[in-house]
Amino acid sequence: FESKSTFNLCETTPEDLQRFTLSHYGIPEPDSGTPRSNKHVRYLLGVLGLFMITITIWKLCKRSRRKKNEND
Repeated sequence: FESKSTFNLCETTPEDLQRFTLSHYGIPEPDSGTPRSNKHVRYLLGVLGLFMITITIWKLCKRSRRKKNEND
């Protein structure tokens, strides 16, 4: 099986920009005009994630110290 491809790296003309939109392929464009109302949820989940990472690191350090003291 052989395949030959050619690439054109010249700048795209404004007429060709239409093919980079979803509507060119029959898919509706997303409605990005509405603001997100879940901003508080995103911050809450971020804080919760940082809290869980902190607790995990603290427990790992605690376990490491306990194992070190048992070996001494």
